[in-house]
Order: sequence, then C-alpha cells, then structure tokens
Amino acid sequence: MIIGILLFIMIILIIIVIGNMQNKYPKIDLYNFTIFPADSDKPYTLTKVSIPTLIIAGTKGDFETQLVIPIEKMIDMYNKIPSSKVMMRRTNAEHGQMLYSADGYVTSWFMWQLQDNEEASKAFTGDNPEIMQNELYQKRKINFNN
Repeated sequence: MIIGILLFIMIILIIIVIGNMQNKYPKIDLYNFTIFPADSDKPYTLTKVSIPTLIIAGTKGDFETQLVIPIEKMIDMYNKIPSSKVMMRRTNAEHGQMLYSADGYVTSWFMWQLQDNEEASKAFTGDNPEIMQNELYQKRKINFNN
C-alpha cells in the first residue's frame, strides 16, 4: 500500500528541477526535486526557474491527459520556464506507466546533470539528440539556448 501511494505521488507529473529553484521551501544542498499537478497552487513561479528542467508526461487516459497534465498546460509550463528545458510526452502511456516508461530518460537526465556524464547527455543534446528520433515520444521540445 505504501509503495502504491509513493508511486502515485511520484508520477502525478514528472517535472524535475535540479538546483536552486526559487520557492518557499528551504534549499537542499545538492538539488531540489519537485513534482506537482498542473492545476496545483504552485509554491513558486515558473518564470523564476533558473536551472535545467525536464518535463515528461503520458498521452493515454483521461486521468493523465485531462486531470494531471493536459497538453495545453504542459506547453504553457514549458513556455514559461526561462532556463534550459526539455519536454516530451510518451505515446500510449497512461499515468501509472510513466515511472517505468520514461525511466531511461530520467536516468540519463540525472547522470548528465548531476555527474556531467557526456554519454548520457546525448539523449538530449547535439545535432541529433536521441529523444528527437524516438517515435515512442511526441510533443518533443528542447531549448538549451537560454
């Protein structure tokens, strides 16, 4: 039961923010990790995010696409973040599948951001980022020009 609750909390919406995010919570020395539903009363302003951000969601089921993160809200969130960012939606993945479906990209993101792993960065960077070729994902956006 506890594992189910933890999994539910972890996959409400995956928006991973590493670093010194400006919010009302105390700073964590290594990084802040925030997951929030699209319509929550956010304790911070997306326009103040100054660290690389990864946003991932699924595309299947009303819970994922209507309640947790409708595509319009996801795009709005992405557009408001001024820092480097990546957005993607896993095709045919329901909310409960996202923890496992996107694991490879989440792992690559953390390896790149926290360990400066050059190989892991290739999932998102370069002339031909791996995520932009992966047909299992749609609404893929990358912006590292900030």
